[in-house]
Amino acid sequence: MIDLTTYMRARGYAPATIRLYTDASDRVPWRDTDALISALADLANRPAWQRITYYAAALAQEAAQIPDRIVDRFDGRPPRRPSALPRAHDRDTMRALLLVPDRERDRLLLTVAYACALRISELCNLRLYDATTYNNQLLIRETKTGSNQRVPLTNGLQARIRRYGFRKPNSTSPNTYLFPRTHDPLLPISPRGVRHIWADVQTRYNVEPLRFHSIRHAAAIHALQAGYNIEQVRRLLRHRSLASTQIYLQCLTLDPVKLID
Repeated sequence: MIDLTTYMRARGYAPATIRLYTDASDRVPWRDTDALISALADLANRPAWQRITYYAAALAQEAAQIPDRIVDRFDGRPPRRPSALPRAHDRDTMRALLLVPDRERDRLLLTVAYACALRISELCNLRLYDATTYNNQLLIRETKTGSNQRVPLTNGLQARIRRYGFRKPNSTSPNTYLFPRTHDPLLPISPRGVRHIWADVQTRYNVEPLRFHSIRHAAAIHALQAGYNIEQVRRLLRHRSLASTQIYLQCLTLDPVKLID
């Protein structure tokens, strides 16, 4: 029998993914009842994707040890299955889609997601304080890597956020969400609510429905088309590895060599 870390290395998982899963196993003490209750309470305050990852990793580590014979099938690092190319709407379509929603909140929500290349969990957890306090910067809390990061904001977009947000009750509180739920402003908008807004926008504009993550893909592809180099796009997407960003070069009709220089 081997542990989960060895198995994931044999399957060719990225080091960051392996660290996330092994960290999850350490965080969830399944054998100590009191500590388990405390750990679950802490995880309840985390984004849904983190909770699922922690639970799945801990269960795999504690209850499903991997037989050696499974790893024996691999000769070193196995070839990864080729990933499908990211799909996104073109620049003109994206600009039009951002204007489709009737509500100001929904138009701003999609604009911020596109301008800052946000994941859906990052968008939902944005605080008004984090979008208005730092000049030309947006603070993103608990990104996919578990850290807080800042991304650039244009003067115009930050001014628009301030005009929208400062009309809210408790606008000076650091805990006020930028995009709260309609019927419970103390809670952030749910990922399901965001997906519904995006799906409705695409239906009304009569374009092929793509998932919400395609907005992030669009931000990366359009940045490359506008002349940003691959390292600048990596920082925009907050990727740890440049290899994760290079897939967007395959989506371009421009010369990739020019974009890397």
